[in-house]
Amino acid sequence: MPTILLLAEDSECDRLKPVFESLGHEVVHLPALLSSPSPIDLSAEDGRQIDLVAIDTDDQLEHLEPVIQHLKDQTATREAPVLLLIDEEALPGLDFGLDADDLAVKPLRQGELRARIRRLLWEADRPDDDQMIKVKDLLINKSRYEVRVKGVTVNMTLKEYELLQHLVTHADRVFT
Repeated sequence: MPTILLLAEDSECDRLKPVFESLGHEVVHLPALLSSPSPIDLSAEDGRQIDLVAIDTDDQLEHLEPVIQHLKDQTATREAPVLLLIDEEALPGLDFGLDADDLAVKPLRQGELRARIRRLLWEADRPDDDQMIKVKDLLINKSRYEVRVKGVTVNMTLKEYELLQHLVTHADRVFT
């Protein structure tokens, strides 16, 4: 179950947390980071790796840059995509130079939010092309030591995985 770090005021969190949970995500709430981006060690947050950060801007656009920078400096959130939840009236003042990966305009529609989260998590989980070997329905993810056939994960021992990878990368040779 992906873990979402939700940065929002308590009142907004009470409204947003059930939405994220209904989409099948675990939610960790940190309200203090928005008002003052003080050095908070996010790795102490139960030692969990954060898969996505959702920031309810709450018209605090001037505080976004240091907050996002602080998140990118933390081990737990360094690789996590950032989703801004922003009021439509605040859009003209939004700095698109921020290191945010996507934004959703409030009031949030659950279908759109689900699609944006799925896309962000998919892109964050997607390895580089040089880490993938694809032959028809066979997909080998070298960064995860994972093999899939028609989208279904195949359980293998390390030796089986290495042998398959070697045979696929040397398909023009015969081995005894």
